[in-house]
Amino acid sequence: MCQFNCMPPYYLPKWRYMPLDNKLPMLRCIPKEVLNLYIGNGSIGSSPWVKNKHLDFNLWDPLMLQQPCDKEYDSLRDPCLKCYFANAHHLRQLYKQGLITRDGKTVTCLREYNKYRAYMHAMNVEILRAFQVQNECEDTKRLVIATMIKAKALAMDDEKNQCGNNTLSRRYSETLRQEIKNVCERAENEFETTPFFREYCEGERQSLLKFRQILLKDINKKALLRLHKLQQYEYSLIQNWKDWQKHTNAQVQERADDLVREHVLKYERCKNIKEYMDLSLYRQGKIGDVVQKNRKLHESKLKESMRRVRQRVCLKSQRQYPLSATCPYS
Repeated sequence: MCQFNCMPPYYLPKWRYMPLDNKLPMLRCIPKEVLNLYIGNGSIGSSPWVKNKHLDFNLWDPLMLQQPCDKEYDSLRDPCLKCYFANAHHLRQLYKQGLITRDGKTVTCLREYNKYRAYMHAMNVEILRAFQVQNECEDTKRLVIATMIKAKALAMDDEKNQCGNNTLSRRYSETLRQEIKNVCERAENEFETTPFFREYCEGERQSLLKFRQILLKDINKKALLRLHKLQQYEYSLIQNWKDWQKHTNAQVQERADDLVREHVLKYERCKNIKEYMDLSLYRQGKIGDVVQKNRKLHESKLKESMRRVRQRVCLKSQRQYPLSATCPYS
């Protein structure tokens, strides 16, 4: 019995406490390359799944053995990444992680290996079954062709014997024709009662039902998408109308505010002009009163000065002329 550690180099802490049947399939590469399991040829970048153009997609497979068991994406089996993994540094890291061997082959766990064996067995059985059905169809076709050739030859013999009016030949031809008809019916019935034909009809019925369900789902999905798009379109129209109405109301309100502001400015301007005119009239009235007062004062002063001048002139004339003389200013 060989002694080795069941844990790969980079393992998770919970793997150590898992049951044994769950721990062993996680192991891909065992130290010293003991019990390494490969799928296909094990080379990097090669797909292990069988591709045969004679096999159709079978929906009548309860165990789903004809489908690839590895549902997850495996980058080591991707043909597009073959050149990437050809690097020596990448190969060294893959070998340290326990994903490949020293020969550069990808290893797999026991669970995937068992599923791959079941898959290959199912594919082999399906290929042999397809060959058997093909051989049966060819045998039936060959029998039908031979029967048709015999019927054609019999018709030609009937035409030849009809001129001679041979009753025995006519009876033999009718018996042979009935035998050919029975052979054709028996071949057709045998073909229809074969398991392949029944399974083919059942598969066709299941395929039609599946196709009908998929078609109904597709129609419902398209109808729901169309309804959703219509609802989105109506919602967008309503939103656009609301936005337009809101924008229009905002513009109307802004225009009304501008008009009110203009009227207020005009009113204030008129009020200021009126106040300015009232102030100007008041100032003009005050200035007129002051001018009138100054004028009156100036006139009174002027009269007073004229009176004084006259008096002075009178006194001077009296001095020059005596009382007997006549004063020219009196």
